[in-house]
Amino acid sequence: FCTVQDLSPRYLYALANSKIAVIYGGYNSIIDILSVNIPAVVLLRKIDDMEQEEHVKKISDVTNTSLLSISEHDVDSRRLQKALQKQLQVSTLGNSGLNLDGAATAAQKVVEYIGE
Repeated sequence: FCTVQDLSPRYLYALANSKIAVIYGGYNSIIDILSVNIPAVVLLRKIDDMEQEEHVKKISDVTNTSLLSISEHDVDSRRLQKALQKQLQVSTLGNSGLNLDGAATAAQKVVEYIGE
């Protein structure tokens, strides 16, 4: 079955227990998907600076991940169904090789910098 989950305290739990996700291509959403290591269909919003397209392309290029993207203007029920079926054949995204522990790493660097 399928559920739609708003951003709430339950969001990360629901995401971590999902087989697949449909997300917009913002940075935080992509990091969420990489963190829980599940396949995703990424809907790309038309933004003048092409930020979402660049994030998905760069992450896909430098990692061993399977992110399937569709422009939000091109998505329809048939395309979304085909994309979901394709991504459901992927059990995990694969090892991204990215350090996703940014806050802890930044805190450690600050501690090292101030010498404590």
